[in-house]
Amino acid sequence: AAEIARILTASRFSDARRRLAELRQTRTWLDDAELARDVDLAEARFHAQQHDYEESARILLDLRKRYPQDLLVCRSLVEDLCESNRQDGVRGAAVQFADATPGELLAEILETLKRGFRNTGRYGEEAKRLRALLIAHDSTFVNAMRAELDSDEHGDRVNAYSVLTDVKQLTPDQELRYHVKNLVMLSSSYSEAGEAIDYLRDAGDKPGWTEHKRAAGIKPITEVKALESDDEHASKVMPILTGPLLAESREQLARWATGDDEFADKNGCLRANAFRALREAGLAPPTLIEPWAFHERSLRTFHMGQEPFWFTEAVDFFRAQTAKRPAEAKAVLQACAARLEENIAGYKRAQMNPNFQRAPMRELGIVRAAMDGKPPP
Repeated sequence: AAEIARILTASRFSDARRRLAELRQTRTWLDDAELARDVDLAEARFHAQQHDYEESARILLDLRKRYPQDLLVCRSLVEDLCESNRQDGVRGAAVQFADATPGELLAEILETLKRGFRNTGRYGEEAKRLRALLIAHDSTFVNAMRAELDSDEHGDRVNAYSVLTDVKQLTPDQELRYHVKNLVMLSSSYSEAGEAIDYLRDAGDKPGWTEHKRAAGIKPITEVKALESDDEHASKVMPILTGPLLAESREQLARWATGDDEFADKNGCLRANAFRALREAGLAPPTLIEPWAFHERSLRTFHMGQEPFWFTEAVDFFRAQTAKRPAEAKAVLQACAARLEENIAGYKRAQMNPNFQRAPMRELGIVRAAMDGKPPP
């Protein structure tokens, strides 16, 4: 063993293997499995130090197959490849090493576990295992998660929530802030957005809700990502904003609903959903949001060719108004028709694909029908 070690010191890996083969012939009693492993580990380390991570990974992954329970192989794989672009097998080796090692871990092992924790998400057995290992081996981990619970980064926030839930150290105030943040910051693409709706709907029905919000430091709401989309999730968020979170949302919803033309042009869906939320809750009297002005602005600013719901609602409103204020209602609809006609003419002047004209032409047909008091074609 000492002779092989001296040869390896000079990075003469072929010589080490040749000498090991000779020893097998002369010392048949020799158990050379560890020596053969050490030669491969030394060569893998050499290649890693030369930044030849492909060759290092090839050797180490082969060693993992041959010595699946060997913790030294696990440790070497993590140490040699943790900062490389060859991450296949690194996390598994770190998990196996941590499982079998009490107390504090090597920095490379710990960092690999943390990287896996950040990248895996909160669901599944692997995520649970990574959290458990970090809780067990890193004395600073839980405290760090308390700070990240209020993070604006979705991944950091939900991971922190999972850790604090695992160790049963999540306070009611922390849980409330977490769900409010998810409600306002996440779209329907995230399962946590739906969880926030369920939590807030239930929490808002419990005694002491106002005091709970005050104790948790819930601030006035200034953004709601869900209202930027016209989907089922947005329709579920609205009654939360006008119910349990009304005190925090009402002023901002009114501000969005009464935004000027520039705001409406850039935030059409947000504006329309804010109005819809207030209207459906009976919180949009004409003294707050004048319907005629609101719908006229919708027809003046909607993005043509998309037929958004606020266009449809506005056309329906002015169709009904043609029976009450015919001249004025038709003038608004005529202005919208002229806007659409100019848009269509622009497509023609640019000799663009006629398919681009179909959507605004359909919208134009809807507006013209409304001018005659007729339903859309």
